[in-house]
Amino acid sequence: MSTQCDFATMTDAELADYQYAHPDEPLGDEAELEDVEVEIAHPLSISMSFRLPPDEASTIRAAAARAGMSVSDWIRGVCAASAAGIAVQGAVPVQRVNLTKARRLVAELDKL
Repeated sequence: MSTQCDFATMTDAELADYQYAHPDEPLGDEAELEDVEVEIAHPLSISMSFRLPPDEASTIRAAAARAGMSVSDWIRGVCAASAAGIAVQGAVPVQRVNLTKARRLVAELDKL
């Protein structure tokens, strides 16, 4: 049985305390709950390291920043694309698109 609380006026710490004390109860009216898609990332368990000159490192960091990616994500993307025989234009890897998520976001925008 859910305790009646005004969740809108609770601080984040109070909400966390409540949720910890009531792990099987949702925060709010069940009718207001919505299903969300959860994407579970594959664990990255293998580490590869290499050395490069400072000027190449700067170039890689700048390219990753321009692509809006972390250096690790950028290097993995470029290496994976090259290994798959995919041409990498301007040394920026093609980013994967979650079509299901993109369609859901577009549908939400259509409702506005």
